[in-house]
Amino acid sequence: MPALLLDCLTPFVVLSALFGVAVASMHKRPDLWPPSLVTWERAAYTRGVATWERVEAALRGDGQQGAALNPMQARVRLARSRVLDWAAAPGNQRTL
Repeated sequence: MPALLLDCLTPFVVLSALFGVAVASMHKRPDLWPPSLVTWERAAYTRGVATWERVEAALRGDGQQGAALNPMQARVRLARSRVLDWAAAPGNQRTL
């Protein structure tokens, strides 16, 4: 079974590695790539960073003062506070 799983996953691992190498090459030597591809990659990266910043802001609760939270934001905030409370308890730092 593990050999079959390895055979199935190998193409995805190879393609992911090649994609990572291409992106790293775009960052190091953008002059080697077509301008439209470099622009697309930078725009995708910028969108990803902006999305991640919005997610972090939602988890921290920035800008939510006085605004009603939707149910998903309330659940995420509750889960985050529970994890932080658990991590602050004595003896749990070793576990982390």
